[in-house]
Amino acid sequence: MSCPVPTSEPAVAPVPAWPDRRALVLLAVVLVWSGVLVVRLGRLMIFPGPELKAAVTQTAWFHGEIPPPRGCLFDRDGHLLAWSSRHFALRWRVPTDPPRREDDWRRIHHYLAPPVPRAPWPAGAEVTVISDLSAGELAAAGLLCETVPRLRLEAWSARHHATKDAALAAYLGEVRLVNGRETGITGAEMAHDAVLRGVPGRFQVMLDRHGRWLRDTWKKDCDMVPGYDVYLPIQTPQAQTTPTRPHKR
Repeated sequence: MSCPVPTSEPAVAPVPAWPDRRALVLLAVVLVWSGVLVVRLGRLMIFPGPELKAAVTQTAWFHGEIPPPRGCLFDRDGHLLAWSSRHFALRWRVPTDPPRREDDWRRIHHYLAPPVPRAPWPAGAEVTVISDLSAGELAAAGLLCETVPRLRLEAWSARHHATKDAALAAYLGEVRLVNGRETGITGAEMAHDAVLRGVPGRFQVMLDRHGRWLRDTWKKDCDMVPGYDVYLPIQTPQAQTTPTRPHKR
């Protein structure tokens, strides 16, 4: 029996073509990017989540207190004996670089009127440019602090007595700043401190890399509660007859 004779050549499998250069470049980019993602995910898995969140929070947000106004002291007839006033000072960290120091001073001189006298402040020190800003100066200083990161506003309070009598002043007592808050340390100020001091509020604000507040990021967490006024069981005809209180109860 004879074998069949093939009438045509056998089929040959086609040789696969190599990808072009653009496909190779795209493949390399995808591989590199995938490697970067894997490395970053590995770092996040190794670095504890709570610590990473805390580090980001500390560098991006500032949490502060809203100090409440301290209550007033009155005698039994309603005469004002003691009250507090709030003030603002402009602080400046003097640059060590002379051109930057001159530029800062030029801006301070431009924004604040009347011009503040210049003093031979040492470079690198933080100094008080104006210790008690007026309402107009406070608004100008707020704008100035947004453009000059070495400037900042510092709030401070002063306690006033409506009498010059030494015995009555000793009875009313003294107030000092303790941890940034007015605190009674002697006399009636100390005896009624828990009622007079109030409860501070809380706020948070985002900071840029220079430590400046970012606009529209300020958020109040809780309201402050002003201190209550206290009426003392004494009569003082020498005291003021027109009470002026920072808040009304």
